[in-house]
Amino acid sequence: MKLSAPFQNRTKLYLNLLALSLLFLPFRHNISSVFGIILFLFFFIDKENTVKEKCKRLLKNKVAILTLSIYLLHLLGLIYTQNFKYASLDLEIKLPLFIIPFVIFSERKLTSENLNYVFKFFTIGNLAALLFCIVFAVVRLYLTKISTVLFYNEFSRFMHPSYFSLYIGFNCVFIFNKIAHLNPNDVKYKLQLLRNLVIASFFIIGTLMLSSKAGILITGITLLFFALKELIYKKVILTVFLSFILLILIAVISIFKNNIVALSRFEAAQKEITTKTNTVTETNGSSSSRLLIWQSSKSVLVKNLAFGVGTGDIKDELIKQYKKVNFLHGVENENNCHNQYLQFFILFGIGGGVLFLFSLIYPTYISIKNRDTIYLYFIFFIATNMLVESMLETKAGVEFFAIFNAILLNYSFKKVNYNAL
Repeated sequence: MKLSAPFQNRTKLYLNLLALSLLFLPFRHNISSVFGIILFLFFFIDKENTVKEKCKRLLKNKVAILTLSIYLLHLLGLIYTQNFKYASLDLEIKLPLFIIPFVIFSERKLTSENLNYVFKFFTIGNLAALLFCIVFAVVRLYLTKISTVLFYNEFSRFMHPSYFSLYIGFNCVFIFNKIAHLNPNDVKYKLQLLRNLVIASFFIIGTLMLSSKAGILITGITLLFFALKELIYKKVILTVFLSFILLILIAVISIFKNNIVALSRFEAAQKEITTKTNTVTETNGSSSSRLLIWQSSKSVLVKNLAFGVGTGDIKDELIKQYKKVNFLHGVENENNCHNQYLQFFILFGIGGGVLFLFSLIYPTYISIKNRDTIYLYFIFFIATNMLVESMLETKAGVEFFAIFNAILLNYSFKKVNYNAL
């Protein structure tokens, strides 16, 4: 085979690079990052369009420019930062926020079939990652006889449980959408229905085992919304399934409430919030810690409201504030804001914070205008997660946001019935 053979069908190569990026997304992120770099190099390998023509196409796209501005803000923040070591690390982690949208928005749009092919790989990747976590946890349970290995941090092997919950929760949106658009007259209807119902059930069980409070709440709300929406449109099978899943979850929680880590974490959160501690050093729970982190973040924001602290100084400023209020847990763990909106306002002041909000609001407006419900589900998952996580401060959050935001926005003008499998 000739060395140039893989490049003869450029669209097919581009499609497979996107598919592989999504396939490895739930696994170690240095793997998926490799495909991001390859995707960027692929941008320059084009016989039909010059780099200049692609850049012109990119500059004409308002949504693309707005999306890329998130990373460009971080470059601008270097002007007045002092901690360049942390700034360079931050820029490296967030590089996909520039590379992935830059490539996707400059390439020609793919067909609906192409998109469904790409998203199938995301489902396969999540299935493989979740299956590995379950098998690994069961083996550990057999060896240790400790039930906690089946839940939360000990269960999730590839990333923090909150991010894995985000992945499989959003994946359920594709699956529900597929079920809603199945043709009852198709000869494969029953097989496709059964397959997607099994996958959805598997992911919902995985969400419980991951025990992320935000993940469970957001996925639960999405389930409920889908059930109501499809009931209105008389999609009886999907409505019955979603209602059945909700009833099963309620029953399982009622029977095994003393053993389910997810439930105990909700109870612990309630106690942490309602119980007053004498000093901040007594705080160890995730919910009460977040409250103190937000209070400290607010203090830093008030002092730097005009222009922010710059790209590299946010960690130093937060630690100073943690020390000032004697929040030792925050100092030891070097906690970020655990709120992406606060994070951006502290980094770049009121101007940068408003620009970040606009980069989420304007695409949402476009999606509402074009009735792109899949992107609306995506922004719901993202926007709510950003309330309790600085998700663009980690590779798991950055890569998920960068690739899905760019793909979904680039095809928001097309009527696409996104499928899972």
